[in-house]
Amino acid sequence: MSKIDPTVGRMIWFHPPSDSTNTGFEPNAICAATIAKVLPDGRLNLGVLDGNGVNHSMTEVPLIQEGDKAPEKGYYAEWIPADGKPATKAEKLTSAPVAPSPFSAAANPVSPKPSIPAAPKPA
Repeated sequence: MSKIDPTVGRMIWFHPPSDSTNTGFEPNAICAATIAKVLPDGRLNLGVLDGNGVNHSMTEVPLIQEGDKAPEKGYYAEWIPADGKPATKAEKLTSAPVAPSPFSAAANPVSPKPSIPAAPKPA
């Protein structure tokens, strides 16, 4: 599989350092993060949510992709599995179509506002 180029705004997993109790993260936590900036060397600046929903700024985080070895003491990011492993062309052709969510716009179309006739002008 080829490497995926990170882009601003994408969701990713962040693995805090193993001594993270002093930074507010639970030990061995996996946290939701958003890519805020991709640095020239490929490292990332992230907005990371801890287990309490508190946002933390993490800078110069290495992105570990398929085939890379993760640092033993943590402090790295990786793609969320469903996001990081796109289906191959063969898988797309053989997979069943996904049903729309009952909350999607396709399932709940919004009808235009009915026009209201203007009131007659007083004589």
